[in-house]
Amino acid sequence: MRTLSFGLPILLFAILTGWFAGCGASVSEPSAGISGVVKEIAGVAVPNATVEIVRLNGESAGVATCNSKGQFSFPEAFAPSEQFIVHVRHPEFKPFSKNLAEAIRASGSVNSLQLLIEPVEGNCVGISVAVVYEEENAYKAKDATGAEIRLYSQGRLRATAISGTDFVAFPSLPPGTFRLEIRKPGFRLGEEDFSLTECGSYPITFWIYRE
Repeated sequence: MRTLSFGLPILLFAILTGWFAGCGASVSEPSAGISGVVKEIAGVAVPNATVEIVRLNGESAGVATCNSKGQFSFPEAFAPSEQFIVHVRHPEFKPFSKNLAEAIRASGSVNSLQLLIEPVEGNCVGISVAVVYEEENAYKAKDATGAEIRLYSQGRLRATAISGTDFVAFPSLPPGTFRLEIRKPGFRLGEEDFSLTECGSYPITFWIYRE
């Protein structure tokens, strides 16, 4: 019985040209715009951050403002991506800069960039929020999963998150006045204003009520 085998030259050609699945895989260059989300290191979305794409010579190529969920998008392609830098600015966070090609590779897609920014020094308040409601006829708390949590700091929308079966953490906040808004279909809008003047970690269990 004869067995078939690749000669060394053919085997090398197959590897170099990507005949084998998984070999030579790379992230594609932008062709019809890019989009993504800005988050703080803990993973919470940061609204109202400014995202700017600049050329290597410093010339601005596009500016976008993140929406309430930290999302941004550009219609431009910005190719080749190695020739551009992405900057993120927000008054409560350290400036962020990264080569666009590196950001795409780290995120794995031109349409789901994950830009992580760090809070400035002096932000020493941590708030963790659990959203619950009273289970019907059971008289006990039940996790209200899927509720949108909006946290306002100093009168500005600071972060948004979706509730789950555990506390949602909002770390590295500045001391001052805060406002929580909880939105979930079928429930009344939940609202609460409060002030925190000392550094520390503050867990909050927030009750919402059916309409």
